Amino acid sequence: MGRITIPCVLISLAMASATGAVEAGTGGGSGDSIHQFDFWGFSIAPEPQNMGDELRLVAVLSPGTTWVPIPLDFGANEYTVYLHGLVLRDRRLNGQLVQSTFKNGIAEIYGDPSFNAPFSHDTPATQVPPLDPAQVPAHFTDGELVVRFAISRLTLLFYPQAGIGTVAYKDSDLKVVGGWAMDFLTEMSMLGGWHMGGGFTDESGTVPDGYGYLYDTLFKWESAQAVAPTSWGRIKANFK
Repeated sequence: MGRITIPCVLISLAMASATGAVEAGTGGGSGDSIHQFDFWGFSIAPEPQNMGDELRLVAVLSPGTTWVPIPLDFGANEYTVYLHGLVLRDRRLNGQLVQSTFKNGIAEIYGDPSFNAPFSHDTPATQVPPLDPAQVPAHFTDGELVVRFAISRLTLLFYPQAGIGTVAYKDSDLKVVGGWAMDFLTEMSMLGGWHMGGGFTDESGTVPDGYGYLYDTLFKWESAQAVAPTSWGRIKANFK
């Protein structure tokens, strides 16, 4: 997989320009306390620029770094992600970053034994074919619905000079609202408390035709009783 290296300059700029309303990063935590769906993929072009534009993203789960208390079988199924319906509600400059805020979308994870998505968790980004409308998003939404998240808010911070950005982890809010895993997560009091974090880029050579940005991201759960602080060290470690 084409992992993203987030330059130190972006981290410094993000921290220097943050007003306190937006925190970036993937969140802290370690050991058995981590519960996350880790995935990578691409947004579907065109990228949202105007108020009301929709953000859509297709991705695949990474088996080695997806740790959730539900029975997933990566040997028998590919697990795909489709994020859609997020509408751009605010776009502004935050220092040297472009800050885009989206509201009221859906993220779905599907399990499918056909392994028919146009790329897998270990496909190099440079070998992903151009977007085929016959496959995208259709081959990311077949199979059985594992979990559906309602996303009330999501903020992206993008540094145009470097062509790289980050998801404002603490400024995202997700809740489980469907899928067969909902029963498991209900029993563990894990319907709420989910956030989205990670990085994205449009660096030359990383994004096939028809897509917008390459995303390396995750949905992560944090206990309301012991929320770990946002960690820029963790986001750097994730994308080396």
